[in-house]
Amino acid sequence: MSENPGGPHGRGVVKSDGQQRHRVRKHGQDAEGELQVLILQSLFNLDNFQVWNAESGTCVHTLYGHTSTVRCMHLHSSRVVSGSRDATLRMWDVETGECLHVLVGHVAAVRCVQYDGRLVVSGAYDYMVKVWNPEREECLRTLSGHTNRVYSLQVRCRVANKYSYQLQLAKCCG
Repeated sequence: MSENPGGPHGRGVVKSDGQQRHRVRKHGQDAEGELQVLILQSLFNLDNFQVWNAESGTCVHTLYGHTSTVRCMHLHSSRVVSGSRDATLRMWDVETGECLHVLVGHVAAVRCVQYDGRLVVSGAYDYMVKVWNPEREECLRTLSGHTNRVYSLQVRCRVANKYSYQLQLAKCCG
């Protein structure tokens, strides 16, 4: 397997096994910091992505469900949330490969997503940022007023008390 560092800072690593090329999108680590799960998106099959066992080098699951290109994903514990050009987000169980929830509400491509184990926050080409309860597949808030596509965001959540959940959001628009 060969690697292309994708620039002076090693971003955008592309791996090839001689037959198919994959873009490394996200990885998970256990409590000791050891790499356990590797999420790859094929450069040829853009509407799905794979869960790999990094230790054994075997593909555990291929996650199908989106109807267009997967543009972003965020891994938290055994869940990964993916966003797509099909304007949906999907929550997956990386251990079983099952699609647990589908979040519908954006009207253009979902470009960025963060998941903290409780809430999903997504940004899209529809100029919107949405805050979701994935278990109920419910949009809790729509943050409108952005003047362009939302390309990235960073979220910090904290529980103020058992009834209050504060969300601090930094975003970048194109």
